[in-house]
Amino acid sequence: MDPQAQAIVNAHSELGPQPFEVLEPAQARRQPGPDDAVKRVMADRGLDGPEPVGSVEDLTIPDAADGAQTLRVYKPEGVQTGAPIIVWVHGGGWVLFDINTYDASCRGLSNKTGAIVVSPDYRRAPEAVFSRFP
Repeated sequence: MDPQAQAIVNAHSELGPQPFEVLEPAQARRQPGPDDAVKRVMADRGLDGPEPVGSVEDLTIPDAADGAQTLRVYKPEGVQTGAPIIVWVHGGGWVLFDINTYDASCRGLSNKTGAIVVSPDYRRAPEAVFSRFP
């Protein structure tokens, strides 16, 4: 494994989370997540964060359930018209984590690719029940 990735895996293990699958969603959401491990590794290495990008903007759009959905849009410095767009759907199995958990990943991806990264803060189960029709 890449040494940086291994450092994050080790830091997460040291934070002592229980396996997500043995917890109720609310309990699992209170545990240390991958973002906590990244912050620990950065602190141990004397690194500041989050990584700067040209801009970060939260947009609110209507969703199919008559509610609102947040989209976080990351633009690299000097982004040009016609830049590629990457949609980053954060991890967590539709139950855990949110757009803040993977903020560092989106920033790095935007900077390293020169692309605009759009990350939806989707509604999570079990509170939001999947349905094709509202």
